[in-house]
Amino acid sequence: VIHIGYASPSGAVTERLIEPLSVILKGATWYVYAFCRLRNAARLFRITRIMHVRPEPEWFNPGNHPPYEEQEKQAEVQGPTTLFVLRFAESARGRITDYYNQDSLHFMPDGSMMGFFPFPEDEWVYSWILSFGPLVEVLEPPHAQKRIKDLVASLASLYP
Repeated sequence: VIHIGYASPSGAVTERLIEPLSVILKGATWYVYAFCRLRNAARLFRITRIMHVRPEPEWFNPGNHPPYEEQEKQAEVQGPTTLFVLRFAESARGRITDYYNQDSLHFMPDGSMMGFFPFPEDEWVYSWILSFGPLVEVLEPPHAQKRIKDLVASLASLYP
């Protein structure tokens, strides 16, 4: 069992006891897959958000928890998603293929790539889209276009 300080995307740090099961590479980011005693569920902990680590003098049985592959399948079917239709510039190819296999993208005659992604609609998806800057265009849904436009306007207002 390991005690960690874990930072949320907003920077709030919570103290947690976790039962580490494996290390996972998703896209270009490393995670610890572990059972979290605070949340009483298996979770992915982004390694760069782990602020400190301390081993506890306690052991656990890893066989009491589902393997990551099983947990990932369950996560895919749980919770509502919104279909995002995104067009990536040709110059984003190296980066988008860090996240998605080329077989899941549609390559257009002009070199751009189209992606059809069912995402949970949360702050993460908008920050991920914005991280591509001008190399991505949201084609659907219309409310996501407005949300991106509002976020960009808010950002631009910081730099008068």
